[in-house]
Amino acid sequence: MAEEQAKPKGTFVRKLIVFGSIALVSAGAALAVFFYVVAPIFREPAEVPSAPVAGDKLPLTTAILDFKSMRATVLADSAGNSTSALLQYSVAVVCANEPTSLLLQSKLQMFQAILVKLHDSRTKSELTDSVAKDSLLRQAKSEINVLLKRLQEVEDPSIEVLDVMYTEYTVLEL
Repeated sequence: MAEEQAKPKGTFVRKLIVFGSIALVSAGAALAVFFYVVAPIFREPAEVPSAPVAGDKLPLTTAILDFKSMRATVLADSAGNSTSALLQYSVAVVCANEPTSLLLQSKLQMFQAILVKLHDSRTKSELTDSVAKDSLLRQAKSEINVLLKRLQEVEDPSIEVLDVMYTEYTVLEL
């Protein structure tokens, strides 16, 4: 009889261990779902660094160079829109200092070619999208800075473009 009484205790302990482990696995799964799925939905988005805005401080040594009244052809959208259009734009380049501005002015045609290459043969939908416009400005700044580095005999880290911005931007339907 002693053996018969021991069996029920063993099955009870096994059932207790099985149900306990099921409860622990379920609780772990619930916590994982909460922390990796639910909590990120309610968390504030991380701050993404953006392009300089009006509130950012610029050094007093900055110089601004204008590229006025530039034009680029606009391609028809793939949706079958066959109306031709023209992009007319002006760009202001914020130089870190006067030597940067003088270098830009001395090789003006090279820098204009960069801007033309970036803006030419884009579709109307690309040119009217604000994200694409910001991307064009970032590309222009990057490519201008690369060309500035190439033009220097001895690299000077103070010679750089701080910002590029549109002073005019119009897509004209023809």
